Amino acid sequence: MPLLGTSDHVLDDKNRVAIPARWRDQFDAPAYLTSGAEKCVAVYTKGEFEAASAEVVAIPASSQEGRDRRRKFFGDTRDVAKDAQGRLLIPPFLIAHAGLKQDVVVIGLGEWFEIWDKATWDEYNASGAGE
Repeated sequence: MPLLGTSDHVLDDKNRVAIPARWRDQFDAPAYLTSGAEKCVAVYTKGEFEAASAEVVAIPASSQEGRDRRRKFFGDTRDVAKDAQGRLLIPPFLIAHAGLKQDVVVIGLGEWFEIWDKATWDEYNASGAGE
């Protein structure tokens, strides 16, 4: 089932964000969190992480691009189990990458979802990016 929609959430004082209830059953295995291409945290299911990994390793490791992509993608990825309330603990370096504060937005992108700081997301939308 694709991950669809946008919803407001809160990064709690223990650096946890709730997975939207409608998606939680897709994250019975650990979620895979990594730095997004933009200023956000990308969150994958196990199956979608494997598919994204295949795209990265398709770039030859003998090339600088292949090595750089592997370092960034695999080096920044952490597997995180959801807690009993369906929350994910966001590692500090990913919070810093995305500039997450308390108010965040969770956006479904079909195969994965992203966690954005609300102010950053509002700026991104106001700039007309993605239109």
